[in-house]
Amino acid sequence: MLFRFSRFRHPAAQAALFVLTVTILFLAGLYIYHFRATPYEPIQPVSFSHRAHVETLGMDCEACHWGVHDSSRAGVPPANWCMNCHQHILADSPLIEPLRRAADPHVPGYTGQPIPWVMVNRTAAHVHFNHAAHVNRGVGCADCHGAVASMERVRIEQNRGMRWCMECHRDPDSHLRPLEEVTNPSYHASLYLQTHSIKRPDGTRIERAHELGAFLREQWQVRPPLDCTACHH
Repeated sequence: MLFRFSRFRHPAAQAALFVLTVTILFLAGLYIYHFRATPYEPIQPVSFSHRAHVETLGMDCEACHWGVHDSSRAGVPPANWCMNCHQHILADSPLIEPLRRAADPHVPGYTGQPIPWVMVNRTAAHVHFNHAAHVNRGVGCADCHGAVASMERVRIEQNRGMRWCMECHRDPDSHLRPLEEVTNPSYHASLYLQTHSIKRPDGTRIERAHELGAFLREQWQVRPPLDCTACHH
């Protein structure tokens, strides 16, 4: 039977069809924006290079993101925190001019306003992620954020939707590491076991990476929740 479009000639039907179409397009755009907008590499107001600070200079993640162990948010340092170093290093460089204007009242054009960093690793408004809960159980920074230590500008290279989170919650062993290695961008479980003697309760030494993950899971009683309220509350 041929579909008859005559039913949509009525103004009310046309209006309803228009509203339905706009709604579908809006929801599709919302989904793409929040869940599939990868890769994502926005230009920041200050050209901060993680490669220079972390990979080259050896700075620890917590030097700037000090909230990871105690807060749901990692935190971003204020401009005057950055200037503690940069008042001595590249003090006159135009690269850090926005920092000077934000932190130093004696600089022409002083604003006193926070640097408007563009958030890269973000979750949807209805999702709650707690940094402290993950970091304090051995989930490394790189497991979620990728190889940030080698990035000139922070970017996301893969879709990090609910499926990605659930895969880790169902099988966390490969993502767990000793707490002192959480912020180490060069951590490899196999290399760690070559220089550290980790023993089970029965005295036998752990020699394989997957065994270390299982050991840490049991040691810390890691039981990632799988119900909706874990992230949506």
